[in-house]
Amino acid sequence: MGIKIVPLEWDSNYFGISCARVEIEESQLKNNIKKMLNSIKKYDFISIINHSTDVNNEMYLSMLSSAYIADTNIQFYKDIDSNNIFDQIEILHAANMYPYDATIVEMAGKIFYSSKYYSDKKLKKIGGKGVYAKLIENSFNKENNYFVVHKTKNISDGFVMFSVFEEVIKVILMGVSPKMQNKGIGGLLWHELEFFGKSNNLRGIKVGTQLRNIAAMNFYSRNGCHITSAAHVYHLWK
Repeated sequence: MGIKIVPLEWDSNYFGISCARVEIEESQLKNNIKKMLNSIKKYDFISIINHSTDVNNEMYLSMLSSAYIADTNIQFYKDIDSNNIFDQIEILHAANMYPYDATIVEMAGKIFYSSKYYSDKKLKKIGGKGVYAKLIENSFNKENNYFVVHKTKNISDGFVMFSVFEEVIKVILMGVSPKMQNKGIGGLLWHELEFFGKSNNLRGIKVGTQLRNIAAMNFYSRNGCHITSAAHVYHLWK
């Protein structure tokens, strides 16, 4: 029916409630909203993604009295130009199977305050502030989870976590310690990400952020990324 419903096992286990994600492509709600509502009855919390922010879907979603826009997700992409010359930064390198780093976990619990897990007060109350720390904690020592980490005096103060799929780098999380921001660390991390991509003959880099995160949007634009899509993310509590 043009609407995909995905049970969210990780979220359900973490929050202790039944969670699902609904993905809507194009103008699909008009003829399918009853089917969608019947299909999500068993869930306590539903994240509804209206891809391309389709206006017709927006109208029908607005009729759901308890649904509201919690996030506007912006996706960026950058081609890795094989003609450009990239030099590896001596102090940085990308690595998978990265060992546990408590400083990165602590950092992740503090810096991603623009996310929907903070903006939704109900999610925040039941553990939303700890989502990214838990995600990072579960991501060390994994074959397809890569990290680029910047350290000052042997203490981690910036990182990028990413995976590789179909010759494209997918940035999962990127952040710099609040005390070390505006010192060029983000630029160094990004440079190393591009070096990794070129060295491994990858095609490009994908990364997403929230519309409210102006600093991140400016950073990605400044580093040559362009916007490929936008999606409204509704939260519906039962």
